[in-house]
Amino acid sequence: MLGAQESRGEPDWVKVPKGEWLECTYERCGHQWQYFGGRSWAECPVCHTTVKVSAGRRSYRSSSQRESFRHLQ
Repeated sequence: MLGAQESRGEPDWVKVPKGEWLECTYERCGHQWQYFGGRSWAECPVCHTTVKVSAGRRSYRSSSQRESFRHLQ
């Protein structure tokens, strides 16, 4: 028996959770991890600091930009 999507010719893809890369904002830690929680606060798995997801996302982006700039020099 075919599903409704397959009968219309669309493939039945599995939905994969979308994760966000975060970086801990505690200056002694700086751990980077992928977060799948979907809430506005996340806990660093290494130092257990509570991080606002938007701040962790910004911190990850700025650190990755610094690293890519270092490779250019």
